[in-house]
Amino acid sequence: MEFTVLWTILKRRKWLILQCVVVVTVLSYIFSVVREPMYTSSATILLEDVTTQSTLLRAIGLEDISNLLSTTGMGTGRETVLVETMKIRSKGVLEEVIRRLNLRDEHGNPIPIGRLRTQPALLRWKPQYGLKIQQVSHTNALTLTGYSPDREEVKKVVETLIDVYKEQDIAARHAETKAAAEFVFGQSINAMNSWTESRNQLEAFQKEVGFVDLTQEMQILIQHISQLRAEHQMLELSNQEIVFNDTTGASGPTVTGVTFSQMQAILGLRGRLSDLETELQGKLTQWTENHPQVKLLKQQVKDIREQLANEEAYYSESSQARIDGLMKQLEEYQEELTKLPAMLNRYSELTLAASMYENLYEMLTEMKYRLDISTAMQLSKVSIIEPPWKSSLYSPKVWRNTGLALGLSLILAIGLALLMEYMDDSIKDEDEVKNLFNLPVLGAIPLMSKREPILVTSERTTKPLLNLRETMNTLAYNIKLEALDKPIRQILVTSSIPTEGKSSIAVNLGFTMARNGKKVLLVDADYPKASLRKILNVQNHQGLTEVLTGEISLEQAVHDLEVEGCHVLTSGQKPANPLTLLDSQRMEDFIKSANATYDMLIFDTPPVLHHNATLALASKTDGVLFIISANQGSRKVIAKAVEMLRAAKVRLVGAALNRIRAGEGYYYYYYYYYGDEESSKRSLWRKIRRFFRSSKHRRRRSKNSRPDHDAS
Repeated sequence: MEFTVLWTILKRRKWLILQCVVVVTVLSYIFSVVREPMYTSSATILLEDVTTQSTLLRAIGLEDISNLLSTTGMGTGRETVLVETMKIRSKGVLEEVIRRLNLRDEHGNPIPIGRLRTQPALLRWKPQYGLKIQQVSHTNALTLTGYSPDREEVKKVVETLIDVYKEQDIAARHAETKAAAEFVFGQSINAMNSWTESRNQLEAFQKEVGFVDLTQEMQILIQHISQLRAEHQMLELSNQEIVFNDTTGASGPTVTGVTFSQMQAILGLRGRLSDLETELQGKLTQWTENHPQVKLLKQQVKDIREQLANEEAYYSESSQARIDGLMKQLEEYQEELTKLPAMLNRYSELTLAASMYENLYEMLTEMKYRLDISTAMQLSKVSIIEPPWKSSLYSPKVWRNTGLALGLSLILAIGLALLMEYMDDSIKDEDEVKNLFNLPVLGAIPLMSKREPILVTSERTTKPLLNLRETMNTLAYNIKLEALDKPIRQILVTSSIPTEGKSSIAVNLGFTMARNGKKVLLVDADYPKASLRKILNVQNHQGLTEVLTGEISLEQAVHDLEVEGCHVLTSGQKPANPLTLLDSQRMEDFIKSANATYDMLIFDTPPVLHHNATLALASKTDGVLFIISANQGSRKVIAKAVEMLRAAKVRLVGAALNRIRAGEGYYYYYYYYYGDEESSKRSLWRKIRRFFRSSKHRRRRSKNSRPDHDAS
C-alpha cells in the first residue's frame, strides 16, 4: 500500500481514530489515578559453595573435616539455582515470613502462601502481596523482589525472607554433623564413667593389699596392652557408628582415629552420591524421567551406590582383620601377664582398665571438640550483595500506563480504520469511479453542512458556498466539453439508489448553465418522489403529466425561477403507470417542442434500480449524468446500475461524485491549492477547529442530513 493511499485512508477515518485514542487514553489515565498503589523492593543474594569454610578448617589443622565438607558441597549450574529457588518458595520459609510480619489480606486473614509465591498481575485492581525470584545472568546470584500495598512493609518482607532462608539453611547444614556429634558425646560419657569406676577399683585394691609401685618392665607391658585395648575399643565404636548411620539414615562426619582415616574413600563416595542426587532432582524439574540426561544421572547414582556398598564391605573386612590382629597381640601380652603373681596381675588389670578408659575418653573428647568446630564453621551459603534499601512504586505508573495506552490505542485505531476501510464497500474518490466503472468524473461536489445553503443562488459568500459554485462551474464546463463532437441538449440526471443528492445537483447545474447564458428547463420526472418543488419552493398542481396528456401547454406549466434563463416544470399529478407515460411518443414530441424553446433540458428521474421509467426516458435523451454519493452507495449496487444503463444503450456522459469531504479527492486539492491567500495564513488554532468540524461532518450520512440534501 502506497503512503499516499494510506494517508488518505487515515484522514478519512481520522474521527474514528481520534475517538478510539482519546477514549482508551482517558480510561487508562482514570484507571491509573484511582487505582490503589502497589510497591516493590529488591535485594540480590549470592549462593556460595563451601570453599571458604574448607580453607578455614585447613588453617586450624582440621583437614579431615575440610575434606568431609568438600564431599558434601553444593551442586553447580542452573540445577542448583532451581533447587535453591524452590527452597525459598517452600511452605516452611513463606509461612515463617507471614507469621513474623503478621501479613493479612483485606478481610483480616493471613494471606495464602500461594499468593506470596507468585508475582502479582500488573493490571489487577486490588494490590496484592507477591514474590519474584530471578537468576542474574547465568550466575549463582538471585534477585529477590517483593510486592506489597505498603511502602515500608515491602522492604521488611524481602529482609525477613532472606533472614528466614539463611536460618533454615544454617539449620539444615548443622544437621549434617549433629548425628555424629551426638553419638561421640554419648560414647565419651560412657568412657568417662568407665574410667572413674576403674580408677576407684584400683584405689580400693591398693588400699586392700598395700600395693604401691610396679617395675619398669611391668609398666611398659601394661602400657602396650592399654594402647592395644584402646585401639580395639575404637574399632568397635567405628563399626557401631556405621551401623547407627545405616539404621538412622544420618550422614556427615564420623569419628576419626587411627583406623577411621581409612574411611575417606567411603566419605568421598557418599559426597559424590549426594551431589548426583541433588543434580537429579534439579533435572527432574525441567525434564521427564525419560530424558537422556535424567536416565544417565539415574545410572550414575546406581553405580555409586554399588561402589559404596563394596567399599563399606571392604572396610568391614579390613576392620575385622585389624581387630583380629589386635586380639592376637593382646593374647600374647595376657600370656606374659599370667606369668606374674596373681596379685600383680590383678593390679595390672585394674591399672590397664583405668588407663584404657582414660585414653578412650581423651580421644572422644578431642573428636567432640573437632565436630563442634565443624558445626560452628558451617556458615550459611547465602551472602547479601545488595540489601532492600529502598522501595519504589510498582503500579500504577500513571504516565507510563497513559503513554502505553496512547501508543497501543493509536495502533489499534489505525488497524480498526484499515479494517473498516477494507470492509467498506462504498466509493471514496474519483479514481475508484474511473477504475471500477470506467466512467469519467465530470465533477466532485463538496459535502455541505446544515448551516450552509445547498443552492448556488444564495447571496452568502462563505468559503463552502464559493467552492460549491466553482465545482458546479467545473461540472457544467465538462459537460460542455463532452458535447463538442455530439451535441447534448437533453441530459438525464439519475443515481443508483435514493438520497444521493441528484435533485439538488440537477437544480444547481441548471442554475449554473443559465448563468452561463443558456436557457434551461428543469423537468421533474421523478414521479415516486418529486423533489424539485420542495427545493425550489414552487406549486405542483400542474406539471409534466398535464403537458403530456395535453391538458395544458408547456408555457402554462413552467415556473420562472430567480435565475434568469432557468425555468422548472414540476411533475404534476402522479400517473397510474409512469413508465407508459415517459416511454410514449408524446414524450418524444415534448422533448422536441421543448428544445425549440430551451437550449438545455435537465430531467430529474428516479434511481435506475428503483424504476424502469428511468431507462425508458434515458433512451430518448442525449446523455445521462450519473450521480454517485461518496461513502454511501455500495460498489456492487453502483456497478449494477451502470450495467443496466449500458445494457439500455444510452449515452453515459459521465459521473458526478457528490458529498466529497474536505481532504479527499479533487475537492481536497482544489480547496487547499486554489484557496485564497488568507486561508493559507490561518493560525494553528483555527486549523484545529476546522479539523474537528470536518470530522463531525464526516459522520453525517444521508439519513442525518437535512431533507434537501437527501432529495432523490
